[in-house]
Amino acid sequence: MMTQYRSLEMSIRRWWRREDGSLTLEFLIYAPLMFFTFLGTLAFFDAFRAESINEKAAMTIADMLSRETGYINDTYVDGTYGLLQFLTRGDATPDMRISVVRFEEKMKGANTTSKDRYRLVWSEARGSGVHVAMTDEEAMTMLPKLPTMTQDERLIVVETWSNYKTFFNLGFNIAWNTTGNDASEAKPPENILLSSLIFVAPRVGLAQTCFNNTTVEANRIC
Repeated sequence: MMTQYRSLEMSIRRWWRREDGSLTLEFLIYAPLMFFTFLGTLAFFDAFRAESINEKAAMTIADMLSRETGYINDTYVDGTYGLLQFLTRGDATPDMRISVVRFEEKMKGANTTSKDRYRLVWSEARGSGVHVAMTDEEAMTMLPKLPTMTQDERLIVVETWSNYKTFFNLGFNIAWNTTGNDASEAKPPENILLSSLIFVAPRVGLAQTCFNNTTVEANRIC
């Protein structure tokens, strides 16, 4: 009996120490995992690349506006929108909104109910029409997104939105928490809305923050 137990024990040890065999089972287990890992890495890299391009395009436009020494008009805004389309490329009809806002400090005194806020100077929007020009009421809600400044200081605010279509539906719309420009409109699950908000102070003077479609000085909006 002891001989049988010893023989069984030796057989188990030999089987445990064996290094020959087939990796078919291990391959079947790990191959799908490796495939989806590489696939997800590629898809996430391309999504973040598109987001970076969208952000840099908005920064380029904001910097260009901050260096402008003349008045802004419809032709200038149209050309700026064409630049956005050229830089992003992934979306044929991205949305763009350029706004100039002015900071108002709260009034001093115990009997006042005023508070720090931004006032709209002018705003222009281009694109699909989903995003329209900023209103004064919307400008008043921008303080959490914009820095606190001194009285009457101005900011040029550039906002962009573009749809990015992923190669594979890996739940990116959940990660970015959106599926398109309009939440009420059904969008493919692989669509991601990439948005950016860039603000910059004028570098030259008041003229670059004014909007004027004519040559008449009195028609400027500052």
